[in-house]
Amino acid sequence: MPYGIFVNLQQGFMHEKLRLLTLISRGAILLICLHTLFLSMLTQGQSTSGVISGGVTDPQDASVPGAKITIINPDTGQRRQLLTDDNGNYRANSLPAGRYEARAEREGFSAEVRTGITLTVAEEVVVNFKLKVQPFEAEVTVSDEGIHNESGSSALSGLVDSKTIRDLPLNGRDMAQLIL
Repeated sequence: MPYGIFVNLQQGFMHEKLRLLTLISRGAILLICLHTLFLSMLTQGQSTSGVISGGVTDPQDASVPGAKITIINPDTGQRRQLLTDDNGNYRANSLPAGRYEARAEREGFSAEVRTGITLTVAEEVVVNFKLKVQPFEAEVTVSDEGIHNESGSSALSGLVDSKTIRDLPLNGRDMAQLIL
């Protein structure tokens, strides 16, 4: 066998070997990707938390943005506070399973509380609030200090200080004219 043919055969085998290794490595990468995808799908199903979400509206069913939502687990004392978005919606993710209370409040509205909310694993509970407009309250205080009425006498009296006396228009500034 001539040397040139041997070199060509050897190069052909090397080329085939390289192609086979490339094919195997691509297959291994694909297998790793599929394995990772499969494991991530399995772990999504094993969530140990839930979601409480909902919306806040006023009596005319208009959304109430910026309302403060407080979610409390009375068993553990865990508290989560959040604000509603521009559409009046809120979402509290990753809450452990258990019993909850939810409170919605906003300035100008009466607060509303919901109790007895039970959240289980991988569940989403929707809790909507309809806040009532809080009546306007104003307090006016009237004081009678400084006004002294004497009901027993019809006489007028008062105290005149020296500045007031000096400012009186007197002809010649004679103090005797003040005695009258």
